[in-house]
Amino acid sequence: MQPVFAEQHLFQRRTGTPTTHFLSGIPIKIYVIVQYIQKHLGKTFFFTDVDLVVLPEFSLKDLQIYERNDITCMNEIHAKQPYNIGCMLIRCTDETLAFFQRVLQRIQQEKLLDQDAFAQELSSFSGSFGCFHPSQFLQSNMLDENDSSYKIIQCLSSQDDPTRLLVEKVLTMATAYDITPLLHHLPQDVQDILDTEGGMRQT
Repeated sequence: MQPVFAEQHLFQRRTGTPTTHFLSGIPIKIYVIVQYIQKHLGKTFFFTDVDLVVLPEFSLKDLQIYERNDITCMNEIHAKQPYNIGCMLIRCTDETLAFFQRVLQRIQQEKLLDQDAFAQELSSFSGSFGCFHPSQFLQSNMLDENDSSYKIIQCLSSQDDPTRLLVEKVLTMATAYDITPLLHHLPQDVQDILDTEGGMRQT
């Protein structure tokens, strides 16, 4: 893991009305990617959001087949655009740097959701691009109780309220493994909702 420091304003939406999502116009994710690529040209790195469940079966060797791509991301089969950038393998090249700089500029100028700006700019990307196999790297709305081959799950949420958003993500995590030892780390209001609505109690 490598630290990338960002000023607080990059975590906030610029003035104006969000165009597609309550997180539209917030550039922090792409800013971090741009900064990392600039400092590590020639390297390859694995970028993830914080809301991923990484199962013990996952190994960095699972990424080797995707190293031929300059950018690899997740499929998003239930959205208007087919890509999810919550989990990416990125090669640090001049092409990927220029691409993510364009994405960052569009987020800041047009207040787009980072994922939408990414998808719209792909047609201008001169490097190689691909997606992780959805049987192993998938979103929570693609889960199949009869399939246990997945190794990474991104916990999606349909909620705008931060507390409800976290509750939904935690309940998704609970479908993959026992999270009761972790519940005491959650804010009390989230614990209260899980206790009354989710039926989850600490033991």
